[in-house]
Amino acid sequence: FLEESIKEAVGDISDKVFFDLFAGTGAVGSYFNNKVKSVYANDFEYYSLMLNYNLLLQQEQYDGLHDLNFDRLNNLEPTEGFIWRHYSPAGGRMYFTEENAKKIDAMREDMFNSFLRVGERVHLLASLIESADRVANTTSVYGAYLKKFKSTAIKELVLKPSPFTVSPYDKNKVFQEPAEAIVGSYDCDILYLDPPYNSRQYGA
Repeated sequence: FLEESIKEAVGDISDKVFFDLFAGTGAVGSYFNNKVKSVYANDFEYYSLMLNYNLLLQQEQYDGLHDLNFDRLNNLEPTEGFIWRHYSPAGGRMYFTEENAKKIDAMREDMFNSFLRVGERVHLLASLIESADRVANTTSVYGAYLKKFKSTAIKELVLKPSPFTVSPYDKNKVFQEPAEAIVGSYDCDILYLDPPYNSRQYGA
């Protein structure tokens, strides 16, 4: 629908720069990545920076199973860390089961303590964000958790590689800025605006 509407307005988009100002999970920018000349993605949230970097800026192909040891990460000894203390029943909240929260903590700690290149760490973090979301005890929005664990939330967290496309160097750009601060800083042909429907930041 978006592609059809945009083409009705501007015609051929293959030589256009597409700027997604409120990029979120990067679904829109990723869709247009190989249909336009360049995609610029911006969002104030750190999780969005990781997801959009992974989708739009990766410079090489990773074999998640062999290069980045997804099997090893899935079998780490669980750790009672930040997520376990604050987002599981151990801390009085039910965003994740205690078991999954401890797996998230173990993986986060390993990812930040391992010697990894930037693209590798970003790919692992994006994969963890998406994998953890699949077992989160929410209704997709993290403003609240459910009072009982739903069936998907009690499944064991399994870290799976996040999809991405290898992009030529300097083709795309990803930013983490307030929309009003960056909107006039870069030239583009198509400015896509899908602003938040309330003032709550997901990171909170």
